[in-house]
Amino acid sequence: MTISSAKTAPVILKKKSKPLLPITLAVLPLLLLGVTSFLLYQNLNLKKTQTKETSVPIPTLSPPSSSPSLLPTVDPSADWKTHSSSTYEIKYPTDFTFHLAEASTAILQKWGPTQKEGTELYDGISLSFEPREISTTLTNFTNSLIKGIEDQGMVEITEDPKSISLNNYQGLTFTEEGLGTFQHIILEKGSDSAFIHITFSISDPGNQGFEQIKNQILSTFKFTNRPNPNENNYLNSQLGFSLKIPSSWSNFYKVELSPKTAIFNFQTAGISYQLFTIHKVSLSEWETLKSEENTIFYGKELERDADKVFYFTQSLDNPLSGSEGDRYQDMSANINEIVSSFNIYR
Repeated sequence: MTISSAKTAPVILKKKSKPLLPITLAVLPLLLLGVTSFLLYQNLNLKKTQTKETSVPIPTLSPPSSSPSLLPTVDPSADWKTHSSSTYEIKYPTDFTFHLAEASTAILQKWGPTQKEGTELYDGISLSFEPREISTTLTNFTNSLIKGIEDQGMVEITEDPKSISLNNYQGLTFTEEGLGTFQHIILEKGSDSAFIHITFSISDPGNQGFEQIKNQILSTFKFTNRPNPNENNYLNSQLGFSLKIPSSWSNFYKVELSPKTAIFNFQTAGISYQLFTIHKVSLSEWETLKSEENTIFYGKELERDADKVFYFTQSLDNPLSGSEGDRYQDMSANINEIVSSFNIYR
């Protein structure tokens, strides 16, 4: 038996390659996530840049300034009527009724639509101003008023006297209840024993603002410093006024009267020439005189009495010479002092 010596060729086994598909599928989502995140980041930065470049600041509105208004303050009493005397002065609306009672007491009233005459006040406003000159203290004068009210009966003092200040004048106030509610205010002028007794009552069912009107009227009150009319030696009952004429004028003046004027003339040795004139006109006439165009008006207001106005005019030149001219000049120098003594005479 023959044994063959031929060699057997080795067999080489090829390795099997692993498939790439599972790896690709695993990596692809990560790549997509990364790309998407990058794109989102870029887009966000772009929007921020655009917002910064295109945004416009919005102005902030400041609150209204607290500085004073340039508009003038309207005085509600500018066109009101005026009542003045040797003791005090007040203003009141044109739609109020005015009555001057005894002891120079001024009474102001306005009725509401439901008020009936001759009854207690239930729709309206009423104020009275009574001047008093008496040598006593404010407290004693107030207590005497309260006693007089209580003595009348059917009246109760519901608020005792307490201090009050009105237009820088010091005083006392108290309240009574009877046929209505009445508040009293007593003001003291100063050291000359002059007082004003103010009484008012208000009922305003129609809400017509009577309380505010009352306050506005009281805000116009003031004491005056005119001379005592009892010292005046010239009384004119026709026009209703008085003056204090200097004794140096005796026998050198004469008054010429008309329904609206009192002309004070220099008078001597057949010479007569006007010194000054007191006029009494209606309020409407007074306003017309002041407003006439192309006219120089030299009248100066003295006093008002309800709807009447007293004013004076004065001669501005000296037509005389010699001793008459000197006397006329001296008398002219007294005119301002004379008219300052003017008082309404009744």
